[in-house]
Amino acid sequence: MTPALLLAAVTVFEGARVIVGDGSVVEDGVLVVRDGVIESVGPRGATSLPQDASRVSLQGKTLMPLLVDIHGHIGFLKDGVFAAEHYGSENIIDQLRILESFGVGAFMSLGTDVGPDAFRIREDQRAGRMGGARLLVAGRGFVAPEGGPTVSPLEHVPHEVDRPEIARLLVRDLADRKVDMVKVWVDDRNGTRPKLPPEIYRAVIDEAHARGLRVMAHVYYLEDAKELLRAGVDGFAHMVRDKELDEEFLRLAKERNVFQAAALAIQAKPVGSGWLQDPAFRERTRPEVVARLERGETGLPGMPTAEQTERFKSLMRTNVSKLHAAAIRIALGGDTGIPTRFVGYNEHLELQALVDAGLTPLEAIAAGTSVGAQILGLDDLGTLARGKSADFFVLDANPLENIANTAKIAAVYRKGFPINPPSPSW
Repeated sequence: MTPALLLAAVTVFEGARVIVGDGSVVEDGVLVVRDGVIESVGPRGATSLPQDASRVSLQGKTLMPLLVDIHGHIGFLKDGVFAAEHYGSENIIDQLRILESFGVGAFMSLGTDVGPDAFRIREDQRAGRMGGARLLVAGRGFVAPEGGPTVSPLEHVPHEVDRPEIARLLVRDLADRKVDMVKVWVDDRNGTRPKLPPEIYRAVIDEAHARGLRVMAHVYYLEDAKELLRAGVDGFAHMVRDKELDEEFLRLAKERNVFQAAALAIQAKPVGSGWLQDPAFRERTRPEVVARLERGETGLPGMPTAEQTERFKSLMRTNVSKLHAAAIRIALGGDTGIPTRFVGYNEHLELQALVDAGLTPLEAIAAGTSVGAQILGLDDLGTLARGKSADFFVLDANPLENIANTAKIAAVYRKGFPINPPSPSW
């Protein structure tokens, strides 16, 4: 990554391929930034250049908006270890800086925000007192008693609720804290955990909507997904994973205008999948962390077999294709921040998984930029267009030829100024 440069109030970035984020591309483009805001974008020679501007040549590079991840878990992963003692302001701030250094502009922490730290950091960012990827929070989500996440130490982090009236009280508390989303887990973990019953998640959805909040659901089974749609859920944090999507699901999803985070990359094993050897990962990761992963010490309860992984990929390709054909919104949501899903790098793995599931690189980039920004209401992010914040990153290679090139980062800019990347902290 390049060192910080001293730039004028008006800066022209010229010569790069500009991936706008909305599905369009400008070859040999010009991006004009004034006071941190994009003033214009277009092809060189057809775009007016201010006389008082400083100029940055990006010849041969690719420029694209910062990524938006709508499904992650902030604060627990540190030095490759997922643990309760890591959770707190210091690690959350470190992770937000790492995310930004990897070209991630916003991160939705979904249902595992314990205590006040994440909320305080979110407000500091909004007040301009802190940088890093923008943090959005959901507080603590909802599970059945003894249900929910199986990854330690998240087992008892969400609210364990057995009565609708208690669920409503807890949603009101989340509304008072101005959460950005509400999370429910509806999954029995292959029959090993109690599943949140419909009367509870219906109460959560109803109360959240009454308070102007949206609800995002962790789901596994097709029939649960359809019941959640009938209850008015707004989006899914995982794909249906037990069978192919049917016409009823697609009709309900279309009627509700729901959004879908895929979280496809969670199936990729560190060893054998290739990413453990990726220089973009290894150069930012401590050797002892890499060594643990190479020994298979992932911290995850039961990684899938090769046969299961291939079956999953085939099913997900089919389901992504069906969602795409039905014009259901697909956004980048990597379940980032759990064991082996390293913040910053995992977003790039998720883009690769979306392409592997059938999206074109340009469609995957739109899922990771404009679609996510629209879902989260981040009106100044997601595309490189007039009036948007000049938040983008510069690549050494073309991701339209190989989506893995999004991880070949030359520089990251926030409001038109380069950031200084943090030192490795994995």
